[in-house]
Amino acid sequence: MRPAADSLRILTGVSMILCSSAYLMFPQPLQKIHAGRSIQLSRPKAVSRFSIAMQDSADVQQILITKPRTSNAWFGVYFDVQARDRAVTVQSIKTGCSSMAEGETLEVQVWSCIDGSGVGKEEDQSAWTQVYKGSHALDLVEFNRFQTSTTEADQYTELPLASPITLQPSERRGFLVHTNHIGGLILRGGFGPEAQQNNWEIGDVTDETVDVVLRCGLPCSVKPFEVEPDSVGRAFAGSILYQC
Repeated sequence: MRPAADSLRILTGVSMILCSSAYLMFPQPLQKIHAGRSIQLSRPKAVSRFSIAMQDSADVQQILITKPRTSNAWFGVYFDVQARDRAVTVQSIKTGCSSMAEGETLEVQVWSCIDGSGVGKEEDQSAWTQVYKGSHALDLVEFNRFQTSTTEADQYTELPLASPITLQPSERRGFLVHTNHIGGLILRGGFGPEAQQNNWEIGDVTDETVDVVLRCGLPCSVKPFEVEPDSVGRAFAGSILYQC
């Protein structure tokens, strides 16, 4: 009976090794993380257990999803994206339109500051470079005054950047998303105590994850690089796809 017991132990050991190998070759999808909010999208390739940690840190795509839109909509909005303590690469932006522009073919543009924040450069086109342009409708995003939780990313239309933009740790970069319709782009006013004034101070933090911070800017007028007199801060509403 002992040889049979020894054989059983050997078979059991082989099964455990095979199961462990299968787990390493076909790992489970990375956990979704909803903070302010980020979602990990990729998972490790088939690698040895000693390189999985490196793959996690070097090849992870995430999404920051902002808080829901408020009743605000306009032609466009400026905002800053800032990396925290490690480099991030911004790959695309997602957003939507209000009911005023539902089904309309919009001229959609995304611009990025050549260097640094967009604050103080809103009307200086020479400080910006165009990173997306398209003629198409944007997904309708309804306003719900009772909605306070983060809206899902698939509600928005993706605007992929022509070239990904890498931000070094603590680096801040200005962005402008613009349409040719007064209701073409959903926006956000303030939440909580700020909602009484429905605005932020320019540069205030509006959304954040462990990797990136979004800061509010001015709404843009009918043409890019024009702002309305006495404009107050508005926040971008949508999502930012980035890679760490």
